[in-house]
Amino acid sequence: MARYLLTTDTIAPAYFEDYVACQRRNLAGPPCHALVAWVPKFGTPNQMTMVQEIDGLVDLPPALATPPDTRLVGRVREVVDVIRPFAGDLDDRPLCELRTYRIAPEFWEEFLTLKSAILPLREAYSPNFGVFASISGTTYRLMHLWGYTCLEDRDAVRARLKSDAAWGVYTTRILPMIVEMQSILVTPIRPD
Repeated sequence: MARYLLTTDTIAPAYFEDYVACQRRNLAGPPCHALVAWVPKFGTPNQMTMVQEIDGLVDLPPALATPPDTRLVGRVREVVDVIRPFAGDLDDRPLCELRTYRIAPEFWEEFLTLKSAILPLREAYSPNFGVFASISGTTYRLMHLWGYTCLEDRDAVRARLKSDAAWGVYTTRILPMIVEMQSILVTPIRPD
C-alpha cells in the first residue's frame, strides 16, 4: 500500500505570504517533490499542508525549509496509508474540501468497507482527489479531498446528494460510527 507524508506548517501571520511564495517555488523540486499543497480558504489562514509520496516509515523526507527570519509556530507531520491515490490535476477545481472523520475503533473496518463501496456514487457528483487513512498521530482517522469549481458548486453538490436515496442510506449507517468530523475548505497551491 502506498503512503503519503502530510506536513502542516503554521506560520506567524506576518510571515505567511513570504513563506507560501518560497514554498511555491520549491514544491516541484528536491527535496520536496510534493504531490500537492494547500492553504485553508476559511479557518486558520496561516497554515499550509503539503502531501509527499513516501516509501515507508523510515527515511522520511526532510521537513520543509522555512525562509530566513520566518516564525514557524507549529509543524505536524503525519503518515497516512493511501486508500485512493491523490488524483493530481486540480486545474479546474480551485476549491477543495478536506473531510476528516475519526471513527470509533470497533467500527473502523466496517466504515472503510462502506466508504469504499459508496465512492463511485459520490464521485458522480464531484471529483475525489484522494482518500487517506492515518497511521501516525491520531489513529482511526480517514481523510478525503473533494474538488469543486467554487463555493456555490459545493453547495449544489451537497444539495443533490441529500436527495439521493442511496446516499441517505449510507449516511444513516455511518453516522453512529463517527466520533468526530471536520470539514475544511482549502485552495491548492501550484508550483511556480
